[in-house]
Amino acid sequence: MNYKKLAAFASAAAMTLGALIGGAGSASAAAGDAFQNEYSSVNGDSQIMAVISDKAGNDFTGFGRIIPTEKQASNREGLHWCMSTKDPQCDYTVPGDTYAGQVVLEDCSLTTSPYCVEKLSLAGNGKDFDAAKFVRPSKQQQFEADPAINFPSGGSTGLYTSDSAPTSGGLNSYAVTVVLKLSWDENTRKFVPSGLMANVYPYREQPDSRLRGIAGSGDSIGAGCIFVEPGKCGILQDWKTGTRAKLSVRVPSVVGGWFKGRITNPEISVEPVDASVNRITVAADPVTVPQLGVVMPKSEKDELLNSNLNLGWWGGPGFVEVGTEAGGNTVSQFIERYRALTKDSASGATTMWNFASVNAGNGSGCLSDVSKVQGIVTTNAMGYDGSAPSYENGMLTYHVSGMHYLADGTTLAEGTYDLIMRSDTARCLYGFSKAPIQAVISVIDDKGEAKTAVATVNEADGWLTMRAYGFTFSNPVVKVKLSQAKELGGVEANGKAKKVITCVKGKLTKKVSGTAPKCPAGYKKKS
Repeated sequence: MNYKKLAAFASAAAMTLGALIGGAGSASAAAGDAFQNEYSSVNGDSQIMAVISDKAGNDFTGFGRIIPTEKQASNREGLHWCMSTKDPQCDYTVPGDTYAGQVVLEDCSLTTSPYCVEKLSLAGNGKDFDAAKFVRPSKQQQFEADPAINFPSGGSTGLYTSDSAPTSGGLNSYAVTVVLKLSWDENTRKFVPSGLMANVYPYREQPDSRLRGIAGSGDSIGAGCIFVEPGKCGILQDWKTGTRAKLSVRVPSVVGGWFKGRITNPEISVEPVDASVNRITVAADPVTVPQLGVVMPKSEKDELLNSNLNLGWWGGPGFVEVGTEAGGNTVSQFIERYRALTKDSASGATTMWNFASVNAGNGSGCLSDVSKVQGIVTTNAMGYDGSAPSYENGMLTYHVSGMHYLADGTTLAEGTYDLIMRSDTARCLYGFSKAPIQAVISVIDDKGEAKTAVATVNEADGWLTMRAYGFTFSNPVVKVKLSQAKELGGVEANGKAKKVITCVKGKLTKKVSGTAPKCPAGYKKKS
């Protein structure tokens, strides 16, 4: 996202997130509603909200023509919203014009598109997974496919019910928004799948006559809504403790590489549906994520935007929100700016369940192959690396950051970190054989000292799973060191079976092991 100029497609969408702040007000709270700091009360005439935005997608299908910088004076967003694939102001044959877009994948029961939401399952309070019932899509504009520009059909957020897994507010309603991101190939003049974002939300419905439910209208998401319809929106609720979700989606096989997530204890599987479509299934627990939103004098806006931090501004009338994304490259500096002011405490916490594709980590070509899903890294940190772990000095490294305390100022914010990667990716990094892999996980604070964490490692079915839980925050680095013993479990590092022989020298005996063991000088093999 280009924060300074708000030129990217996602930036224009993000501007609608707080469209009613400083105007019509925010939604009233009900039992089970999630904390959303971006919708706190702000006096738009004298105040701004310095905020870390923690969104993983928007609830509409659409695309736009990105307007060149020199022509943006009359278009603040730097984007012309195309009303359809036949919009006369979106002439795809014009050289130099660039487009960006996204489609919300529909439930597979609604569409003939090969890309769709296949199944949502929920497990409440330690029970087995039970398939949620698809009820209907939310009422938003549908886009038909246009094969001429490789634009797939798209719809809107899907609404489901589950009687076996109530929300925190005691409801049975869940929303699924899976977004396929599209970039523009200027050579072929066609769209190319470039990423994936998937959210599962507990929600409640709330009537709101102000909402038209039109993407890009300025009121399309409203005050705290995670989807909208004309006159109605879905208010985000927290997950009930003990609930686990599993989501299966069909996506283009070219969508690979690495994923991030606001989940914990994840399991991931990838299997081909056909030559061009993969089924990606993620099962995981929701995770509680500390949030940051600080009401500041309006002068803070200019100070922030003139700083060396990679920030942006959005939020409806007056653009009263200034900040960065949780995975932004300067998020740790943003947190430090307000650590003393907040007494090292979060503003609140929200339970989340989402995952999204991210860029590969630096340091090795082994991490950059996008022809297959390489792995997923998840954390509940307030701020985190917006890419996969990097390979530095023989270790996989990942940076997280946050306040030490939750909103009460006394309860420590405890971190979670899950890394699941293909075993063959690990073997590529280190040149390992097929023998089992060992790993050591360490969490190092900004003083170079190890922080207490419970770490587990497991390798099964071609995936290596590493977890670190229970560490506390400032700006720690999670480091993973992989190794492989020369002999482990009766198998040599080259994967060949070991043999053991007994050698004798007079009254002395010696056992020698290896794939081709030989007795040392002066010894003879015992027959």
